[in-house]
Amino acid sequence: MKIRIPNLNGNEKYIEDKQSIVLIGANGAGKTRMSVWIDENNNGINIHRISAQKSLNMPKSVSPTELSTAEEQFIYGTTNENKEWLKNYGKKNNRWGNKPEIHMLNDFNALMVYLMTENYEKSIEYRKNHKEGNSQFDNETKLEKIKEIWEQVITHRQLQICAGKIEVICATGNTDKYNGSEMSDGERAIFHYIAEVICAKDNSLIIVDEPENHLHKSILVRLWDAVEAARPDCVFLYITHNLDFASTRINTQIIWVKSMDVGPIWEYDLLEEASFSDDLLLEILGNRQKILLVEGTPDKSTDRKL
Repeated sequence: MKIRIPNLNGNEKYIEDKQSIVLIGANGAGKTRMSVWIDENNNGINIHRISAQKSLNMPKSVSPTELSTAEEQFIYGTTNENKEWLKNYGKKNNRWGNKPEIHMLNDFNALMVYLMTENYEKSIEYRKNHKEGNSQFDNETKLEKIKEIWEQVITHRQLQICAGKIEVICATGNTDKYNGSEMSDGERAIFHYIAEVICAKDNSLIIVDEPENHLHKSILVRLWDAVEAARPDCVFLYITHNLDFASTRINTQIIWVKSMDVGPIWEYDLLEEASFSDDLLLEILGNRQKILLVEGTPDKSTDRKL
């Protein structure tokens, strides 16, 4: 996949043959706006973006509908017979409220309708084939893939796929269970991230703004390693302040976004490897003030009194 990124010093720039791209930089440097620019300037590539600002209100239950309609509602936020309009305008106007940089993503209901519809259709297909004597037929659903990855990450819980809803049970054999809508923020965030990626179109560029949101650092790398492994056809673009996470990505291009000016025009550096300079470390920590660093030892430094 050849991905165009904003011009650098007046020259067109592209990234290709990478498994992932990581945008890092201080708050206000223009990382999210750069991701929107990439979204809007790579015609011909399927792009699916997961905003940092998103609703994690999982519905208690949903009803299946027609599969292509459910998919369009999820991908574009609406449905229309004009597929070219959907791709060029429907997503920005409906999924992103015409303000893709700041609009809160609110698609959990559409996501669950799409998943339940696909699960229902494949269940009918599975039953039909087995009734006809084709006992070797199998057709794994997206929900089954999500369940498998979710349970790799949340090892003490298991998901149960029910009619129109998801339930959670304890992996140790405790019979207590609860509706998926009652999962913790972290559990719902993990489900949402996995489901968004699994439901993205084939060969997509998947943009994830702040992949660390709601996640403990011990889970972060395990989650995204499993998600990337499940979608080897896709390229992942992460926007993050987490340098430890950035350094764990394999075959990645790190972009240090320094600033954005009107135009828009970005000042950025392409880092060849995940070795971060002191300047970058201080910038990512969000400190834009001048800093005096004082070096000394605990027992001899008078600066400790200061």
